[in-house]
Amino acid sequence: MQDILLDDQNISPTPLKAEILELQVLCKALVAQNQELVAKNQELIAQNQALVAKNEEYAGMILALREQVQLLKDEIAVLKGQKPKPKIPPNRLNDNPPGASGSDKDGKGKRPGSDKRSKTGNLEINQIRQIDEINFESGLLQHFIGNNPINSG
Repeated sequence: MQDILLDDQNISPTPLKAEILELQVLCKALVAQNQELVAKNQELIAQNQALVAKNEEYAGMILALREQVQLLKDEIAVLKGQKPKPKIPPNRLNDNPPGASGSDKDGKGKRPGSDKRSKTGNLEINQIRQIDEINFESGLLQHFIGNNPINSG
């Protein structure tokens, strides 16, 4: 729409009024359409909430049925003379952060007696022997490596 000055003497007010009326009708139609879309949106939100509630209900039913199936499997195993499935508790290692045990004085979380100790600190030497030098050229080394001398032709 062009900018039209109302002070302009060459323009008659009749086409301008018709255009304004046309714009008012379009605005009313857009408002009505917006209200319809808002109502549809509210209906969809209500349907979504109902579906979420049903989904939660079905999830609870599935969990109860799984437990019942496991009980029935255990009962069948007992009737067959077998052991039922053992109940293993979930892993609790990730529940406590490292160093949270607080059972020791240092706060390191080590068990008593687990400190590193010297392996040769208490080593007793019973006997000292002197080993003669090995002459590699004499062939004595050949005896330790194998029966065949290396330089045999």
